[in-house]
Amino acid sequence: MKFTARGKNNRHFSLLDEQGREAGMLDYTSWLSRREAVVHVGGKEYKIAPRKTFDTTVRVMENDTLLYSLKFAWGGLKITGSDGRASYNMRRVGFFKGHYGLFTAYKQEIVKLKQHFELSAWSVQFDIETDDNYAEKNDSVLLLLLVFCVNYIHSSYAAAT
Repeated sequence: MKFTARGKNNRHFSLLDEQGREAGMLDYTSWLSRREAVVHVGGKEYKIAPRKTFDTTVRVMENDTLLYSLKFAWGGLKITGSDGRASYNMRRVGFFKGHYGLFTAYKQEIVKLKQHFELSAWSVQFDIETDDNYAEKNDSVLLLLLVFCVNYIHSSYAAAT
């Protein structure tokens, strides 16, 4: 399946399916920080935030239930699911005109995210392609989490320079 995540002022991202229907939203809670966000999917709210102030681990919570834990490292990003959810690795694929890929534990790429700047909206847009053979193709929370991850990685690079 193909999705598009359209940004508005780089603070609000709408996930749209192939027919243009909204599958969810990612909203950043602060103008200056890319460390905290809220995902809205199907009337539910999921909070993305670090566990502590200077922690490199970010957690995805639904109310008080941990869904995913994100650990940023040099080799990419480790996404660990809780309560029987799968774990993944996310990393950049290719150098020029590359994309970010989500990989299973068996190193199978199941999601591709390609980021580009939309001049008319003055914001970032993501083209997302999922492998139809995996259940993740319908997981809007995970897809919006990946958009969060790419933005987080880019803001970390910008802070380091």
